[in-house]
Amino acid sequence: MKFGAIASVFVLVLSLAPPAHTARAEDLKPEQITVARVPADMPRLYVMDPALPHMVDGRVYALDARNLSLKGMMESGFAGMMAAAPDKKRVYVAASFYERLTRGARTDVIQVYDDETLKVVDEIPVPTLRAQALP
Repeated sequence: MKFGAIASVFVLVLSLAPPAHTARAEDLKPEQITVARVPADMPRLYVMDPALPHMVDGRVYALDARNLSLKGMMESGFAGMMAAAPDKKRVYVAASFYERLTRGARTDVIQVYDDETLKVVDEIPVPTLRAQALP
């Protein structure tokens, strides 16, 4: 038999065989979305993600430093930079946002995040002259 004939038989057999991994939509359970506080005593590791394929949507990930499990996420806008406060109560993120996502009027701010809820608690406008660099 030629290779083409063998390949054709192989494809025919595979197409007639039942799929090895079948799953029906009703078998899938929806994920439960939860919101939790980051434990105050948890050692944190912050990881900057400049999101190179879509830089206007950068992130800062908060990880548990003991096991590197993801505990939360903060936005950092375009080429954002961050610093954690020494008292571990606030995280400061310098971010730039554009009116039309990738163009238009630019707004630069320092976003102040609560270290336990990872929610913005303040936003400080700054001149559009701040440094922008990848971490």
